[in-house]
Formats: sequence, structure tokens, C-alpha cells
Amino acid sequence: MQKNIFKNKKILITGCTGFTGGWLILYFKLMGAIIYGYSKKPPFKNSLFQTLNLKKKIYFQEGDVLDDDNLRKFYKKSNPDFVFHLAANAIVKDCYKYPADAFQSNTIGTLNLMEIIRTSKTKKKISVNIITTDKVYQNSEIKKYFTEDDILGGEDPYSASKVCAEIICLSYYKSFLKNKNISINILRSGNIIGGGDWSNYRLIPDIANSLKTKKILKIRNPNHTRPWQHIFDVINSYALIASKKYTLQKFNFEIWNIGPLTKKNYSVKNIIKMIEKKISKKIVIKLIKSKNVEKKFLNLNSTKLFKKLNIKNKLNTAESIDLTFDWYLKSFKTKKDNFSENQLIKYLDYR
Repeated sequence: MQKNIFKNKKILITGCTGFTGGWLILYFKLMGAIIYGYSKKPPFKNSLFQTLNLKKKIYFQEGDVLDDDNLRKFYKKSNPDFVFHLAANAIVKDCYKYPADAFQSNTIGTLNLMEIIRTSKTKKKISVNIITTDKVYQNSEIKKYFTEDDILGGEDPYSASKVCAEIICLSYYKSFLKNKNISINILRSGNIIGGGDWSNYRLIPDIANSLKTKKILKIRNPNHTRPWQHIFDVINSYALIASKKYTLQKFNFEIWNIGPLTKKNYSVKNIIKMIEKKISKKIVIKLIKSKNVEKKFLNLNSTKLFKKLNIKNKLNTAESIDLTFDWYLKSFKTKKDNFSENQLIKYLDYR
């Protein structure tokens, strides 16, 4: 079904040079799509976008979503059937450090895209998929599993900027787009892990870097729990949601939580132990005090996605860890990436 829907379809991906963007390009290339990427330079060294030379495999333009004129011209050029809006400042610690940039990139960048879609003269069917976060909910730390209709309430700059982006999308849909042939999906995914992520201040890249450089791993919050899931499950859900909604006669605005169906979440400490078991090696840890407030418990209820669209993650947490560190261990041994695409193909054939 996916191959029939995405084959030769035009897909615009903003923020395509990042961790998720790189894998999403690979995914849709396998589906036979025509991909247009609009993004800043890769946010870290050795990104999939660089190592796999993805720039040469898509129609790419370097640019900022805050550059309205540039983004508008590229949108018109791409004339997309599907839009996946990933462009954002996605690192919580960086958003604390540069809050104005967080709101500009995450909120105003989304506003610019929605205004371009509103004023576009195309009459074709368009599926717009806005990537936000599980951190948009009002979290009083009572270990609640948030559903899509729970109250929003981001307190930190990253969460708050994403809440603002969602409100903008809903306003634009109800005010301008609901009578057009446009579908909007808000995609809230839990914590994503997987090979190819070298971001700063994220657990898995920090562990991978500590193993590679043989340095002590610095941990801020060992007892914090998250709905960990593999990048392949996340991008597969993105594509399945977009494709299934694209086939409907009537488009709408809908929100989707993307995370494990199980109600057993793992702490940072649990994840480290699972990795130690995988690599048969003890990881030396140093606890450091975080200057920024981060919620201890973050739980996501993804049953709507399963009940309405029959979509669920293929991998459990242990399998996700195995797949992730298979990738990193291979990357330590060779500079040539001849394994990423094969890993994704095997996932798509799995179960």
C-alpha cells in the first residue's frame, strides 16, 4: 500500500539534514518517492545526510524556515503531495540556552509554513504532517499516560514553543483550510533512539561517544523514565499515518501519539544496563547536576493510533537497543556506511 501511494509522489521534508530527516529520506527513497529537502546544514558531524551523500539523491535547498521568501519559492517548486515538517530546535538544553531561537524556529517557522500552505494556489490533495513532541502535555508528574485530548502546557522553552506551533496549526486549519483538500496530522512521538544520532545532550549519542572516545559518561537524571522507541518505528508510523489518511475521501485535522503500546517505561538507568548487556561491557558513569528542570516521568498513551489505524511499533525496547548499538558498533569499525540502508530494509521486512 505504501509503495503504491508514495511511488512518484512529491514529498517535501523540512529539517531533512537532522537525525530523523536523514532516515526519512532513506525510507521514502525506498518507496520510490520524489523528495524535496529544505534545511539548514546538518546539526552535527557524521550525519546520515553527509555520510550517505543524501544531498545528491534529492532536490535539496539549504535554507532556514524563518526565511519566508526562500521557503515559499521552494514550496512552490516542490508542489508537494506530502509535507513532513521536522525543522526545529529539538534539543531541550539548547532551547533553555537560546529561548528566543527556540520560539522563532519552532513556532514562527511553523507559522511561516502554514501561511505558505494557506496562500498556495494549488488545488491538489495535500497531506501536511507536523512533527511536534510528547512534551507538549501539562505534566504534573503523576505518572499519567497522556492521550491526544489531554491539556497542553509546556513549561520549558522547547515544550512551550511546540505547544504554540500546534495551536497555530489548529487555528489555520479551522480558520482557512478545513474546506480545502488538505489534511493536517500533528505527530507527537516519544523519545527516539537509533543509529546515526550524534546530537549533543542526548542519552544514546552520549553513550556512543563515551564508548568511542573511552571517556566517562556524564548522566544528569538516571531515574527519569521515557517512552523509548526506535527511529524506524517512528518514521514508519509517520508514513503509515500520512498514507492511510491520504486515501480518505474527507480530510481533517487529527493528533496522534506515537509510542510503545506497553505501559512499561524504562528509566535512564535501565537503558544503560540494557546497553551494557548488549555490548558486554561496563559503562563508567559520573552523575552531574542539571541546571535545567526536566520532568521525571513522561508517559504516552498510543492506543488511538492502534485502534483507529491499526498502527503499532514493531520493536520492543530491548530490540530497539540491539538495533541501535548494532549500528553504532559497525560505525566504529568503518567510515564507509554500507549498513544503514540494509538495516532499514530488514526492519521493513520484519514481522
